[in-house]
Amino acid sequence: MSDSAAQSAASTWRRWLRIGILVLLIIVLLGCLLVVGLRTFGVSRGLAIPLVALTPYVFVVALVGLVVAGFIRSWVPAGLFALCAALVAWWWVPAFVGKSIPAERPGPVVMTANLRFGQANPEQIVNLVRENHIQILAVEELTPSAIDGLQRAGLSTLLPNEYLNPRSAAAGSGIYSSLTLTDRSQINGTYFPTLVAKVQFGAQPVTVIVVHPVAPRTSPSFDSWRMALQQIANYSESVSGAVVMLGDFNATRDHEPFRAIEAKGYTDAATVYGAGIFRTWSTVPVMSGLPAWPFVGIDHVLERNTGWGTPTKVTAYDVSNTDHRSVVVSYAA
Repeated sequence: MSDSAAQSAASTWRRWLRIGILVLLIIVLLGCLLVVGLRTFGVSRGLAIPLVALTPYVFVVALVGLVVAGFIRSWVPAGLFALCAALVAWWWVPAFVGKSIPAERPGPVVMTANLRFGQANPEQIVNLVRENHIQILAVEELTPSAIDGLQRAGLSTLLPNEYLNPRSAAAGSGIYSSLTLTDRSQINGTYFPTLVAKVQFGAQPVTVIVVHPVAPRTSPSFDSWRMALQQIANYSESVSGAVVMLGDFNATRDHEPFRAIEAKGYTDAATVYGAGIFRTWSTVPVMSGLPAWPFVGIDHVLERNTGWGTPTKVTAYDVSNTDHRSVVVSYAA
């Protein structure tokens, strides 16, 4: 083969390689733009719900795309990748920075645990309560058998006050506390029962709301999930005074229904603490033989006007036989 023929073949190969890379870049770019667009316009219907949960990971993908697009001198895709990365950074930097405020007076320690159809290891749950000196425990997917298991493990000794609504499968929930529970009620229209009670901590009563909307996995559940979070947002706005809501929201901080709750004056403990992508679900491997890697944060602790101060500890703990990490938050003012 002559030198000119070899050069021509190499040039053709490089041209087709660039075209292949550009096509792949455009496919990835369209995915990034889709997720960012859904998040920007607050779309919370159908397949948009799981896609929006991937928002923080778009930052890494967009940075890689930006570098590759720059390398092949494709400036329009590079600019769009940069736009995606900048928007995600704008949304997520506060969750990594947090707020450092000196605290002298210890506040309460609260915990939320999804029991996954009541199957979570009760001894591990009670050990977490004991070791972290929990004062308020919210449980989701509480079943009658789970109550018995927690009782045998000694939970009632640590948290003798309770407000429970056990159900089969995933519908039940409950509040356990070392503080007296009063004014017990439920929020209507949330599909799964949403328990509400008051505790006295310090000088003022605090309304406790256990959140667990149905998981948005199928077409009928999409609307039920959105409507439940809307009802909770409306109720939380109508409640005067101090409020803490905790549980499995089945929503990340990027989902519009969750941001609507925050807009009512609530602060997410993980965001204030600077926990970053506070990953709590799922602790079950996607495929058999693969390691478990929780990739989204859907378990939250939010508060408004409690006077508890700021979170000094926000930790997620693995518990066997459940797909959620249990979340513990310590406050201090």
